[in-house]
Amino acid sequence: MITEPAQDNNKHTLSQSGKRWVLGDVFRQTLSTPVVQAASGSGLLLLLAIQHFHLSAFEKSLHAIAFPIGMLLAPVLVGLAGSKQWAGQKVMALSSVITAVALLSNCFWENSTWYLYSILCGIISLGTFYPFVTNGWQSHVHASVRGKWFSITRSIGSLSTIGITALIAWFLGDSTDGYQIVLFLLAGLLCICAAILWRQPHLTVSSNGNNILRQISLLWRYPIFGYISFSWYLLGLSNLSTIPLRNEYLAGSAHGLEYAPNLILVILVIIPTVFELLSALVWGRLFDRMNFIILRQSINVFFALSIGLFFLPSIEMQILGSVLFGCARGGGSVAWSLWVTKFAPPNRTADYMAVHTFLTGTRGIIGPLIAFQMIEIFSMQAVTLSCVGLTVFATLLLIPIIKVGKNLPAS
Repeated sequence: MITEPAQDNNKHTLSQSGKRWVLGDVFRQTLSTPVVQAASGSGLLLLLAIQHFHLSAFEKSLHAIAFPIGMLLAPVLVGLAGSKQWAGQKVMALSSVITAVALLSNCFWENSTWYLYSILCGIISLGTFYPFVTNGWQSHVHASVRGKWFSITRSIGSLSTIGITALIAWFLGDSTDGYQIVLFLLAGLLCICAAILWRQPHLTVSSNGNNILRQISLLWRYPIFGYISFSWYLLGLSNLSTIPLRNEYLAGSAHGLEYAPNLILVILVIIPTVFELLSALVWGRLFDRMNFIILRQSINVFFALSIGLFFLPSIEMQILGSVLFGCARGGGSVAWSLWVTKFAPPNRTADYMAVHTFLTGTRGIIGPLIAFQMIEIFSMQAVTLSCVGLTVFATLLLIPIIKVGKNLPAS
């Protein structure tokens, strides 16, 4: 039987392995977070697909769902790593290398078809390693300070994203010409990240094997976990539908405003990341101390307001929507990455997180595919208003189980 690495007797301090893990995660966040942001539905890679390569609506939707496809494959990778006894930190390192190779290949060959499918493969690889990250935090950092330290490393990653994205926005200006240099920079960050991940504290993955259905059965074997996951699914379906639509709205010609690349990156990346940074430390402390159900509802309110305001035809409202989205994302990143630690036994964290990641993957695929088709029929504002309604409904679903949140561990 695989056991959890020993924790320091003082639960409010970090063990030696905890210090190494946190330090390593600081470097991981610093180097990989700007790339993850670039790969997201509101990031640079989809912007290039829209404005530089002029991909079709369906091809853009494929681009938007690449990261969720990686999440969908996460349970398979967790199961393989558990059954083959692969070290989790080395799996993450190899995933980073695959993405770096995909980015580098587009530095030397400009072709829209190659860009679409190579970047798809790279982003999918990048989306597979989140269960391993959560497993590392469960294994090496005590529950009482987990939210605090995670939010600190996340904030450092946000600072890096702000700096790197500002540099990219300055370099691109009002044109996407020269994007190859940007892709080369992102690939270099991932290569350095992979080298650091390879030397992280050993991370043994405990899993019941690569039977996805057995992992998914946690949803009905533990009804509260399943009920919260259902509410979260509706919220995520709404939120993940609108993230690529933000990019389409600002960058596209058929349904959008055709802003310059540098302005788009400021509105979609820099502003939200600044406010994610400012709010993450607060959300992290609340995660350690607050009723988790109420915390989740509070984050949902910020998401709903951000969607409603962003798609109004006013740059001031778009900026305000981005501010609120950043605040929501600051709490969402902490809650998304750590919430299963409130339910999972230490040796089952990867399985619980694999289920959560799998569900995120499915809604991340369904949402953008539907959204890009719906804006061909309805107005952008009508589609996004329906997403606001779905977010409100998901929040109301949590009211009957507020009392359950009081009985969950503080972290």
